[in-house]
Amino acid sequence: MKDQNEKSMKKIKPYPIDAHVSKAQGQPGTKGHIVKLVPAGFLMRVNADIYRVAELYFVSFEIPGLHSRVSENVKVMKTYDSMEKTVTGQLVKSYLVEFQFINVHGNTLSNIKKFAMMIGQAA
Repeated sequence: MKDQNEKSMKKIKPYPIDAHVSKAQGQPGTKGHIVKLVPAGFLMRVNADIYRVAELYFVSFEIPGLHSRVSENVKVMKTYDSMEKTVTGQLVKSYLVEFQFINVHGNTLSNIKKFAMMIGQAA
């Protein structure tokens, strides 16, 4: 029998996850939308090409359904940019950044794995 969290998770849209990224904890930063979350890190869609490979940042977001706050140091592993067509037919540049967690805390790691299982995503 499925537990209550699994039942309620089906009603919650897992992605995108709103995130806040800054150079250090408590500093102003930028917002982005996590489009894929795995135990090693995440992919995040951003509005500007401001991230460079190997730069270190601090990320903060809440895992949907679990209401667990993630506040971790991350490193930029790759950046991707592409042209996408909007609904109105205009071409706009899209930016995607791959971040990797640095020294993930045990509780955070277990919550990310639990989230992946709850939404049916291979962890």
